Amino acid sequence: WIGYVAVHDGRAVGGGAFVGAPSEGRVEIAYYTLDGLEGQGHASATARALVALARQTDPQLVVIAKTLPEENASTRILHGLGFARTEMVQDEEVGDAWLWELPPAANPLA
Repeated sequence: WIGYVAVHDGRAVGGGAFVGAPSEGRVEIAYYTLDGLEGQGHASATARALVALARQTDPQLVVIAKTLPEENASTRILHGLGFARTEMVQDEEVGDAWLWELPPAANPLA
C-alpha cells in the first residue's frame, strides 16, 4: 500500500495514500489538495480513486477515513462517496477525530 500524487493537466494538485496496509478487514485512506487549488474536485477524485484501488484489491474491505470533528470539505467528500460517520476516535496527529466507514456493499463508482 502506497501514497500517490494527484495530477491534473500535467500539474501536481494534491495527493492521497493508504495510511497502512489493510488490517482486520479495514483500510484507511487519506487525501489532500494543495493550497490554492481547493474546491476543484481534486480531493474528491483522489478519495474516489483510493476507494477504487481498495475495492480492486479486496472488494470486502471496509474503507475508513478520519476527519476533524467538524463539518468541512473532507466530511462533504466522504458523505458524497457514501461513507457514514460512525464514532469519535483518537488520532495521533489531530486528537479527537470522526471515524468514517464505507462498507463493502457501498460502491461510489457504480
